[in-house]
Amino acid sequence: MFLFLRDEKNHSLLEDKMLRVFVLSCSHGNGSEDKKRVVSGGQFGQNKKAKFSKETSYNRFFLVADLESPPNCAAIMTRTIDESLRLLSILTGGPFVGEPFMVYEPGPAMTTLGEYTPILKVENSPFLPLKDPSGQLKSTEGSMVLPSNVGQTNYFVLTGKKIALSKVKLAPFQTCLGIQCDRQKSNVKGGCTCLHATSSSSLVYQCNVTFEVPKKVDASGQVTVLDFCSLKTTRLFFRNFDTFVNRYSMNDLRMSNQSVRKHWSDAMQYINENDGWTLIGWFMLGDHADAANSHDKVQNFQTTVHLTSLQPTNIGVLKTEEFLKACIDDKTFTTVQTAAQIVINSDGTRNGNGDGALSTPTAMNSNGNDETASV
Repeated sequence: MFLFLRDEKNHSLLEDKMLRVFVLSCSHGNGSEDKKRVVSGGQFGQNKKAKFSKETSYNRFFLVADLESPPNCAAIMTRTIDESLRLLSILTGGPFVGEPFMVYEPGPAMTTLGEYTPILKVENSPFLPLKDPSGQLKSTEGSMVLPSNVGQTNYFVLTGKKIALSKVKLAPFQTCLGIQCDRQKSNVKGGCTCLHATSSSSLVYQCNVTFEVPKKVDASGQVTVLDFCSLKTTRLFFRNFDTFVNRYSMNDLRMSNQSVRKHWSDAMQYINENDGWTLIGWFMLGDHADAANSHDKVQNFQTTVHLTSLQPTNIGVLKTEEFLKACIDDKTFTTVQTAAQIVINSDGTRNGNGDGALSTPTAMNSNGNDETASV
């Protein structure tokens, strides 16, 4: 569809047309400091291929997947906060990163981000939510290929996959109090891209995700995405995540991380064995400056895989009794007591440090060693 929008012959055919896109990522522009190189196709003189480029500032930059023609991607750039508000006007209480949408009557794509990624014009439409988002995401494994040109971006959708999770932990330095950005970038440059704060907590978990890919993508047949952070994925592993984070302090959660990892592992394995996972992400072939000449760009042959969404392929498994047993229940979860929490009483006995229900009692066994209960 993006190729359709770039062809002049089709510009008169865009009336009353809809385009399906999936938001892969969003970044926030900080005024004149953050700019993107926009290339315009020249439609003048004898040389119709003449081009010129300029650096353009932006308020929000959206990388979107073309669900009509995988694995192609495009960009949407809003220049002002008012443009961002209009684009997201229907999504005041819901997320946009990691979600599919329709846009009405997209305009001609006459400019590109760099040389390859078309910039969509969507002045006529905000993001329109879909009634059945899961039905829009078909596997693209057969067309999953690495980009062949510097700056080119491809997306992928994998369904029914088994995964492995490792190093599950609270994401550090989180500041986002919303859900629109899925808390995927709130600890990196540019920060949170939410337009509304809707929560009293900024906590979210991160983990490493390993999954299989075609060997034409990676010779080993698998890749690992490091420090994947997502509020939607985090919530899968809890009966009620919002209640959970309000019940326990950050220190309690850090000290009980082994228990959290056990629950995540059990829930992950249950989904692995029951229709697997749907993974959506993207990769771009980048470049870097030549050390001898900063104006020359050298192709970077290491392509990093980015993950946007990790959800069960069969959403129905989330309601099964077996899966709910594996999830963390805020009503029964207890933190694991550590040596730092143990206090020696005057009579030589040991007790917790007064954390009440948040501390697990420590008992002495027949050998005089501490026994700490954990869930």
